[in-house]
Amino acid sequence: MRTHNLGYRGWTSCKAHPKFNSLQDLTPFLIKHGYLLDDPIFKSDILKTWLHEHGGRDMPTARRRISHVSFSRASSMTTTPNLSRRVSISSNEDFDEDTSEHYATELCLEDVAHESYVAYMATGLENKTLASSTGAIFNKGPILPVIHGLRMFADSKTFVDMQLTKHPDDVLTAYLELAASTNMLTPDDMEQFIRDNFKDCENEMVLHIPEDWNHFPDILNTIGSERGLSFAEHIVHQWRNLCRKVKPEIADFPERFTLMDVKHPFIIPGGRFREFYYWDSFWINRGLLICDMVQSAKDIINNYIHLIKNYGFIPNGGRIYYLTRSQPPLLTLMVDDYFQRTRHMKWLRKYALPALEQEYLFWMKHRRCIVLYDGEKHYFNRYNAAVVNEPRPESYREDVETTSGATREEAAQIYCEVASACESGWDFSSRWAGDPPTWDGNLATLTTSSIIPVDLNAFMFKIEIILSKYYAFVGKLDKSLSMLKAASKRQESMNKVMWNEKHGCWFDFDIRLGCQREFYFPSNVFPLWVNLHQDIFTKEFDVSYEKAVVKYLRANGVCSSTAVHTSHYEETGQQWDGPIVWPPLNSIVIEMLMNGQTEEARELGRDIIFGFLRIMMHGFDVHKCMLEKYNPRAEGGLAQAGEYTLQIGFGWTNGAALQLLSMIFDSEDSEWLQEHPMFSELFPDMERSIETDQSISQE
Repeated sequence: MRTHNLGYRGWTSCKAHPKFNSLQDLTPFLIKHGYLLDDPIFKSDILKTWLHEHGGRDMPTARRRISHVSFSRASSMTTTPNLSRRVSISSNEDFDEDTSEHYATELCLEDVAHESYVAYMATGLENKTLASSTGAIFNKGPILPVIHGLRMFADSKTFVDMQLTKHPDDVLTAYLELAASTNMLTPDDMEQFIRDNFKDCENEMVLHIPEDWNHFPDILNTIGSERGLSFAEHIVHQWRNLCRKVKPEIADFPERFTLMDVKHPFIIPGGRFREFYYWDSFWINRGLLICDMVQSAKDIINNYIHLIKNYGFIPNGGRIYYLTRSQPPLLTLMVDDYFQRTRHMKWLRKYALPALEQEYLFWMKHRRCIVLYDGEKHYFNRYNAAVVNEPRPESYREDVETTSGATREEAAQIYCEVASACESGWDFSSRWAGDPPTWDGNLATLTTSSIIPVDLNAFMFKIEIILSKYYAFVGKLDKSLSMLKAASKRQESMNKVMWNEKHGCWFDFDIRLGCQREFYFPSNVFPLWVNLHQDIFTKEFDVSYEKAVVKYLRANGVCSSTAVHTSHYEETGQQWDGPIVWPPLNSIVIEMLMNGQTEEARELGRDIIFGFLRIMMHGFDVHKCMLEKYNPRAEGGLAQAGEYTLQIGFGWTNGAALQLLSMIFDSEDSEWLQEHPMFSELFPDMERSIETDQSISQE
């Protein structure tokens, strides 16, 4: 058992101090002392004191004595159920009371505009823009079972992405008349019905060339290798190829489309993913910013702000059938990337911050659970898609097959667990199975909603830190301190409930069994990416966490010249398992290690950079395109697993690749990175250039 202390020690007694009756009185005082410049939350002793005495009005001019806050890292646990620990899941109704006790926040839940979301949960329809009968065609109703029962399309998503040629009431009437005219519908009947009433989805959007797109942005000028330049140029041109804009017809006839109407252009992932997707956009936006496409990055963020205003949250993707679930909440981090680049304070205050608050409250109201662990309450977030008792429209046939033989109640739970796994972004993985080592890939046995994910709670911690900073920027100090307190409590809870001293990482927590899930997944180390090992107030790092994580990664096969694999379980047949290399996972781990405080961390990060880049560049050499994911054991990295075929394009892969190229050629670490042995393997023409320069110099 190791104790980590947060806060203050040995504060001296204070002198006489002024008294403040309101925030209006306090703000000028802090401005006078410079605490609203840059990052006051992390610098101000005054704010620290006020946090400790939240709600008080007295403000010292000197340091007061405050006892430190401490928490313990949880000792090693096994997956054996521990009946001595009580674990409970909160309901939405107890959020207000628990929030006032736990978070000491004054954010109003009534401000969450989730009415349309709740209406959708009840009816299967989006409440604001769609006629009620649209859902009877694309979300549920009599047509979907027949379409997929007759296997009219190889990919279930194809049908629900199609455009209606007339009002959905007329289409539904036409179907009912057709069904009444025959004893059994045939594929020919339905093929003619589809021709008469639907169009291909390609008519929804237009290819859009971003106004800030440049065929040769500054990042390309830093790459002194022909092979590297060819690779990077292809990626830059993909921003042009993957950019879309919604046609005006979507706004004029919204009931005929499943595509959501957004005002600004956006980047699609590629392949079957013809619309925008939430967490993909985080890496897409990073790539856009590297290419100086600042307005394009802002457009994507503004689209998501629009969705939050309309639905109260950001759905999984840009279709109405995704309104039952979200994806990892990375919008706040996207806004922070953009804000660090532009310092656009007016936009942050007026548009972004209210939406970020609204999304945070959605996750705290609809995706929260309470764990009673060793006699203490701990508040976490989990993935838990809305229960709609229906298959996913975009994977209707697959879900029906999964629930074959199940009772109605069992099927409803399976649908929820499957959709919750989709909400995690890891669809699908042994990570969400009851026992990963023995899981056979059967989605009917997923237990996603019973698992508290390390990565989600790490993201929420980072969101709370960023929101605290932003509230301070705009002068809302009460909310700033509430968010900081929430982050501090989450940090304490994660290190007590999830940290495993024996293995040197954080593990997902199983609500049913009341214990940690001691299985390798890269998400186990994501808290290091969000600086969970950093003291919130002093900003000092506890490097023991970092050293333990590096040791853990190496022990699980993440070593020199390799990329980060997804799990140890290769027989599941699912894409988020086995040797599959995913760009977002590698991007996070690389950035985490490269920002490390120890040489061991940075050395491992450098190894993974070149191991992952070698896989992507080899795939590009073979296929002349970027892939969604990679299998390093297959020729050209082709990864065939999961419920759909391998996709190309590809949004987040492009962003992750540009991130690595920027590190190698355009960062403070460039010279050190280029000393890596694999650098000359990936960029041999640049090595010859360097040798030539040296020989000329010697002459």
